Amino acid sequence: MILKSSRTVLLLSVVFTSVVILDPFADDIPLHATHSREVIRNVRNDSDQYIKQVVTYVIEKDQCKIMWEVQVPRDPENYNMTLRTRYPIGVECNQPFHKQLPLHRLIFDTIFQEWNKTQFSLLFTGPLARIEPKHTWNARIAMASTRSSDWKDWRTKYPNQRSGKSLNQIFVELTNTVLAYRELASLFNEYGLKIRLDSVEKVLSTKLKNLPFFEELRRLGLDGNTRVIYDAGMNYFTISELH
Repeated sequence: MILKSSRTVLLLSVVFTSVVILDPFADDIPLHATHSREVIRNVRNDSDQYIKQVVTYVIEKDQCKIMWEVQVPRDPENYNMTLRTRYPIGVECNQPFHKQLPLHRLIFDTIFQEWNKTQFSLLFTGPLARIEPKHTWNARIAMASTRSSDWKDWRTKYPNQRSGKSLNQIFVELTNTVLAYRELASLFNEYGLKIRLDSVEKVLSTKLKNLPFFEELRRLGLDGNTRVIYDAGMNYFTISELH
């Protein structure tokens, strides 16, 4: 259940505001230089049957642009809020996720100052490669799929696979088993929350040599040209309190 408060009502009535925050990459500039960056907050009313408002939080640094959205439901008694980052903006950055982290933290600082973290139950992202463009998370999933009897069974015998598991189910189980998104999970841990991949849409698969990170996999000892699964078009995570 979403907690109501006068503070929340006030926040939803704000059309636009910004928070000035010190440059998160201060180490990248000379010590005598001074810079600031803004987390831009924007509220948009939504005509969706279930979504009342969408609140976006955006920050830019050099060639990186990060945007997270908070979806506020029309029926807070029965629906919790959703946190999402996805196309068309989401994450536009060629830096690996660990270098993006200061930007994500600044946005999360702003979000969790404004909203009670227990209000959130769902995290929605696009492909994992958009958040981690260096494909570290994809590589972990691909490696795990080469060792998966369920994936081999599905790949060679679908639709008569013995396990009866769907491709989506196999992908979710593999991704959670190796905690492919562990850096993202750690970010949520910092705020007393935990995430777990719950469901996906449109699992992506291809032959090893077609992967943009094949050379990395080969350096890790993976050879051949078997088909692997490595990402999904839509990823849905549950959000809960960290105990």
